[in-house]
Amino acid sequence: MVHKNYLNAEQFERYKQFIYAGSIGEAKKMLLEIIPKDCMIYKYYRGINRDWNSIIKPELWLCKATCFNDPYDSAFLCNCHSKKIYDPQTEYTLAVEEGLKQYEQDQKSDIMQDTVLVGCFSERNDSLLMWSHYADEHRGLCIGYNLHDLIKNYNCFPVIYSDEMPQGNELGLNKTDSLMKYILTKYSDWSYEKEWRIIQIDNTCTESGKLITFERPLEVYMGLGKRVEDKYRRNHKKLAELKQKDNLLKVSEAIEKDDFYVDDTKITDYRRKLRDEGQKIGLYNFELSRQKFELEPRKWSIGI
Repeated sequence: MVHKNYLNAEQFERYKQFIYAGSIGEAKKMLLEIIPKDCMIYKYYRGINRDWNSIIKPELWLCKATCFNDPYDSAFLCNCHSKKIYDPQTEYTLAVEEGLKQYEQDQKSDIMQDTVLVGCFSERNDSLLMWSHYADEHRGLCIGYNLHDLIKNYNCFPVIYSDEMPQGNELGLNKTDSLMKYILTKYSDWSYEKEWRIIQIDNTCTESGKLITFERPLEVYMGLGKRVEDKYRRNHKKLAELKQKDNLLKVSEAIEKDDFYVDDTKITDYRRKLRDEGQKIGLYNFELSRQKFELEPRKWSIGI
């Protein structure tokens, strides 16, 4: 399936220029003018109770960049060396000075990377790879949010994919806007994700991330039917293991534990609650196409 990008090439180049110039306000203003008010953005989840409880609260987990699977993510790597090889006879002092500066910048880079908190989203809700990587091999959930609202209410920006790293020779925590180009630029291998990011800089966070108050979801996509069935078998297996350790454990208590997969009835109950309050949420699941390597969405009507 061919997916149209939310920004065309000309718009994206102008956006990139704003980000690389540190003009974050101008970039945000531009996005609010371009992105339609009904445009959706998506986030993949494993689909366990911990995820669902945060989704409906609603909250969003911002993860430290140091915990990501890409070592270059928000790494703030600077090259302080003016050359690769120094003449030991005439450039010894220069080599020592630049070596010390490189060490200081690398230390600062590690500290700064640990202050970057990110929530990741995608323009796509039907990526086979992302369902596999981020939604527990198609057993999880993909949640849709209003993108225009996220841009308006948070530091929400599209990722810039490139074969070249952003360049700089000095870093500083007091230059947040100028640091955004490092946080928003990823190697082009990741471009299939069509990622947008909500970003916070927080040097007080001592955990692997934090929860923030967030927006209500507008769409919920279940994984593949057969994989969704498998999550209940896994729940039953986990329950049996817990009962072996504690025979007095109530089933109703066990299935509410954070690491159990969320039950479908919780999702339909949530939709019913919203409907009673005059609000809407779309529920869907995916099936495999019989003609192409694609996921086909279907309206989900079970349990209504």
